[in-house]
Amino acid sequence: MFSKMATYLTGELTATSEDYKLLENMNKLTSLKYLEMKDIAINISRNLKDLNQKYAALQPYLEQINLIEEQVAALEQAAYKLDAYSKRLESQMHPDILITYEEAKKILIVNVAIPFKHQAFNDSWDHKQKYTPLTNILRGCSYDEMVNRPGRSS
Repeated sequence: MFSKMATYLTGELTATSEDYKLLENMNKLTSLKYLEMKDIAINISRNLKDLNQKYAALQPYLEQINLIEEQVAALEQAAYKLDAYSKRLESQMHPDILITYEEAKKILIVNVAIPFKHQAFNDSWDHKQKYTPLTNILRGCSYDEMVNRPGRSS
């Protein structure tokens, strides 16, 4: 009976000893794995610092790019406004008929309209002076203009 008890206790102690050896091996492997992870973390930290330094060096250029982008957007808006203004101006300065006499350096501008309330229409024409910008441009090119107002003949 003592021999069986001794065998049992020896088996228990051997199993416990094997468990401790297994735990020791696991701890050694875990320690090695943590050392590897520490090296990786150090490398990541170093690389992150390098990236932050590079980003800090690029920051003035990025700010310049943002400023240029804002200026381009403002310029684009100005171009759209200028385009819309030039289209409005062109539509205002576009007569129905424009006849050029090159030899005499004269231009006849004819505005075709259906008269109604004849005097009121002529009065509004006189006040509006619709083609004044066009006639100023023509005078600058040494042309004399003749504007045919509705209801009048030149």
